[in-house]
Amino acid sequence: MAELLRIDSEKFGLVLSGGGARGAYQIGVWKAMHELGLDRRVKAVAGTSVGAINTALFLQGDVDRAVEAWLSVHPEQVLPLDPRAQLRRVLRRFGLGAHGWVQELARIGLFTRHGLNELIDKYIDLDRVSKSRIPAWVTCRRVPPAFGGRPPWLSPPGDDIEYLQLNYEPPERIRAFLLASSAIPLVFGAQLIDGVEYVDGGVGLPADHTPVTPVYEYGCETIIIVYTERRQKLDLSRFPGARFIEVLPSRSLGGVRGTFDFSSAGIRSRMQLGYDDARRVFGAAG
Repeated sequence: MAELLRIDSEKFGLVLSGGGARGAYQIGVWKAMHELGLDRRVKAVAGTSVGAINTALFLQGDVDRAVEAWLSVHPEQVLPLDPRAQLRRVLRRFGLGAHGWVQELARIGLFTRHGLNELIDKYIDLDRVSKSRIPAWVTCRRVPPAFGGRPPWLSPPGDDIEYLQLNYEPPERIRAFLLASSAIPLVFGAQLIDGVEYVDGGVGLPADHTPVTPVYEYGCETIIIVYTERRQKLDLSRFPGARFIEVLPSRSLGGVRGTFDFSSAGIRSRMQLGYDDARRVFGAAG
């Protein structure tokens, strides 16, 4: 691994999987990369869901700011429930029946986006993200009209996965891209962009929880993948010619429960594990 990291590649890529609160692990990995000087070699980055939020943080180039952002998070901020407002919206479609209610809840979500917008406003400089010279993509899934008669996680295969590039977009459009990529059905509502509704690109089939494709197609010779669970590990034979460095959690980050564990202790623990795992994978700078 040390020999691989000494390669003077012009195009290192970074790929960040989705995983909700488990995304704190990626910040620990970034901290290790920063200490080893590896983050400065990254020429393209892509992320899904929380990996999209971390992608925007990465483009700012300030790992300490990213750590601060994550440590500021609390569950009530990220998942603020407004049951009365959501119930009113569902009741407007009273005649939908049980299946229709599931579809409608998937479209509008159970939680509001106020907390996530506050975090973006405080910790992500959208103008700076727009002007970054590092190409960056976030993964979203286009929702067919009325979900094509199905909830979004059961949509039929097609060209509904999109990689939306953040660079040179207006700040509020970048915000919409980040909200779309993090729109987990039933948790958050779909995000409207150019008249089309989008949700988390890592949900359902087809899906892209770990978006290697855009950085691979950009031409990155060496690609670092940061997973948030071992089961996310990919079949990398689909990307011939590229060299891969995979950072996987050495122990479970909590599965589904960990996805929504935004406790301070949980975030600190995952950051530390990411840091330790990355130092081991990267061979302590070789």
